[in-house]
Amino acid sequence: MLLKSSRRKQYAIKSPNGIEQMEKRKIGGIWQYLYIRGENKKNPVILFLHGGPGSSMMPFIPDFQFGWEKDFTVVQWDQRNTGKTLKANNPEEVANTATITQMLADTLEVVRYLTQKLGKEKVIILGHSWGSVLGTLFVKKYPQYVSGYIGVGQVVSFRKNEQVGFNKVMACAKAQGATKYIEKLKSLEPYPALQYTQEELKRLMQVRQIQQKYNLAMGPDLKLVSTVFLSPYMSIKEGMSFTSDIGKNYRKLWPFLYDEYDLEKYSTEYKVPVIYIMGEEDWQTPYPLAKAYFEKIEAPYKKFRSIPAAGHATMIDQPELFTKAILELKEAISL
Repeated sequence: MLLKSSRRKQYAIKSPNGIEQMEKRKIGGIWQYLYIRGENKKNPVILFLHGGPGSSMMPFIPDFQFGWEKDFTVVQWDQRNTGKTLKANNPEEVANTATITQMLADTLEVVRYLTQKLGKEKVIILGHSWGSVLGTLFVKKYPQYVSGYIGVGQVVSFRKNEQVGFNKVMACAKAQGATKYIEKLKSLEPYPALQYTQEELKRLMQVRQIQQKYNLAMGPDLKLVSTVFLSPYMSIKEGMSFTSDIGKNYRKLWPFLYDEYDLEKYSTEYKVPVIYIMGEEDWQTPYPLAKAYFEKIEAPYKKFRSIPAAGHATMIDQPELFTKAILELKEAISL
């Protein structure tokens, strides 16, 4: 507890014009948490939509975000059944409401609140992984609230992502003659399944475990666990949210992700600047798929930034390069 308190003081925003507030608010009928940080309240606002679903970024703020806070006010939001928000409500009751429609409504409510609170007409939406699904759909539906969109670990199609990632890990296993992994992967074919079932998440996790052996996917390790449980922004109880059942907590969201979501079904026209920042070694949301879709985008401004030696957690793998990419594009994304 002393270490957490010490870190909280060490990481505090000290600028007289800055802002640092952890807020618990009723959003969409439940308690949800927002953490707002920045050295100057006049700066553009970034709303960070975390991945997962269910993967809060609050514990990882010191790993990547501090470098942004001189130029942006950054808002981390623990969405429905995630992190601090998960522990503030009854997860079983919330699971019945965690649909794409409700998540979009929550996002709209958060954005409207932030524009009012911070005196802005618009915000920048940054979506990572699952957050890029939510972010892209929000930007397309409510462009009037958005000054720019940043896609990180951009999901073009969940199904296509899984197909490409599966083929990649199979190729790696065959190249090494890893018979055990080859046979296990073959036993999971066809992958992904033609239609989502509750068993599909178990199959996904089995694929992820093998992908992690080849550094093709994120996975739990000692550093991640220590970061979560030593975070000054989460209690031990809240940190336990990372072990919660995402299949159960988001049971009404997974069928949409597997069976419906595909950006190729939507218009490629965007009414706001669009920027993709992708790790060149990301095979959870494969770089080639994002690049191919990006080439089709029509937007007032667009830029594709690739980050070498970075995987799915691009901003954590290469924080300095990621921050540089964000700052280089400040003018375009805050038009």
